[in-house]
Amino acid sequence: MDTIECPGCRRQIVPYIYHYRPAFGSYRYRKARHECRFCGTVLHESGGQLTPFGWIAAFLATNLLAIVIGVFQTFSGGSPWVMSLIMSGFGMYVLYRVIRFLLSKK
Repeated sequence: MDTIECPGCRRQIVPYIYHYRPAFGSYRYRKARHECRFCGTVLHESGGQLTPFGWIAAFLATNLLAIVIGVFQTFSGGSPWVMSLIMSGFGMYVLYRVIRFLLSKK
């Protein structure tokens, strides 16, 4: 087997791969964490992206939030910049995730 040098303890090791479900497990794929068997240093972590069901849930939750804020603005005379601020924040997050996904493809 191939060994690597652990940056934490400087030993030649074969990394331990630990699979686990992140928070909101049904909305995300499993994560794989590569750890040193001796000192526990995390060498690499992969996975954990949103599943298609997770993207749909995030989209629906954002739209529900937009509706609630719109109703609040209608009945309370609130300012319209709150809605645009929240929606632009979500849009920037989605753009960040798409760019990160595209750059991770090699």
